[in-house]
Amino acid sequence: VTTESISGLATAACGEASTDAWLVGGSTQTGRTTLVLLTNPTEVAANVAVTVLGENGWVSGPGSSGIIVEPASQRIISLAALAPNLANPVVRVTSTGGQVVPTLQQSVVRTLLPDGVELIAPGATPNVRLVIPGIRLSGMASQHASEGGVVTSDREPAIRVGVPGEQDAAVTVTAYGVSGKPVAVKSNIPAGRVVELPFGKLDDGVYT
Repeated sequence: VTTESISGLATAACGEASTDAWLVGGSTQTGRTTLVLLTNPTEVAANVAVTVLGENGWVSGPGSSGIIVEPASQRIISLAALAPNLANPVVRVTSTGGQVVPTLQQSVVRTLLPDGVELIAPGATPNVRLVIPGIRLSGMASQHASEGGVVTSDREPAIRVGVPGEQDAAVTVTAYGVSGKPVAVKSNIPAGRVVELPFGKLDDGVYT
């Protein structure tokens, strides 16, 4: 798509309808637009609730529950209406009745120019061990993030980590490349918070 407000190529894998899904991505800061796409492929109406975890904790906004998605239809909701001014949201979508396939659509505008669009499909549920394959990193020579630091710009490659539980998490992000030793970045993340961590000093390449 190429318009005055959105530009780029966005794809997502086919999703499976469910009653509970987590989407890690998006932003509702200035210049960022994130939409929640709720698709109901079933023959029963879905009663949907959207809860958001951000860098300062859980966000409860008006209209976040009781969202009715009719059978074989789709509803689109602005995430900023539910959780404004979040840099690193993690979105949980739950439903009763019918099941839904949720997707986030994020677009970025920098200095009045559209700067990309992406679709974010549901990922894994919270766990103590998660594996993310096929991460391509480029321009890493200019990154100087230290261990335990956080990423403050969405121009930098980062891994977004949310801790939805009531206990703090000691997180280790280990990057495995096709050659060389694995590189690990460690950080302590408070309960009920979202942090974006750097990948450490890595050469350009593809990692797991």
